[in-house]
Amino acid sequence: RQSIVNATYALRGDDVSFALPSYDHSRSLVIDPALIFSTFITTNCQCGSGVADITADSTGVYITGMTNTTSFPARLGTTLTLGNGSPSTFVTKIDPTGTHVIYSTILGTSIGYAIAVDAFENAYVSGLAMIDYADAGYPFAFPLTSGVFSGSIPANAGPASVGYATKLGATGTVSYSTLLQQYDVNNPASNSGIVM
Repeated sequence: RQSIVNATYALRGDDVSFALPSYDHSRSLVIDPALIFSTFITTNCQCGSGVADITADSTGVYITGMTNTTSFPARLGTTLTLGNGSPSTFVTKIDPTGTHVIYSTILGTSIGYAIAVDAFENAYVSGLAMIDYADAGYPFAFPLTSGVFSGSIPANAGPASVGYATKLGATGTVSYSTLLQQYDVNNPASNSGIVM
């Protein structure tokens, strides 16, 4: 006769494993985790799109990464200008069942590397703003807001890619967006992590 053992997932450093309560070791134990959902979030295109980071709370799953398609699907939220073929960060929130997109927002001329979420459903994204694409003839479409640490590109910035931090509100609109350093073409920086 089978008995249910209530296993849970456990995070140990970067590894996911199973945590088990006390059980009868003389009997075989079968762990059969269920796949809740698996989905694509990009259009059917021959383009470069990829997920860089993912996090979740009780309201949904938050995903960030990069796309260079000009037709990345967006729902609700504020869809900002795509980089016309240059890389763009996407920030997408999917409901906990994986059945629909709550919002999807594009941050042009950038690559998203990391995402975190707070208790108020605000998403914080960090990555790389592609200043060098503007010098290659692409419009610089990354949204910079006023009153932040670094909200504009100096006229003598030169070709560089620099780290950024962006906060999205619960509906996917940009609350603030800033570059993280002044520009030094000999020392471009990226921001590949974020902690709440």
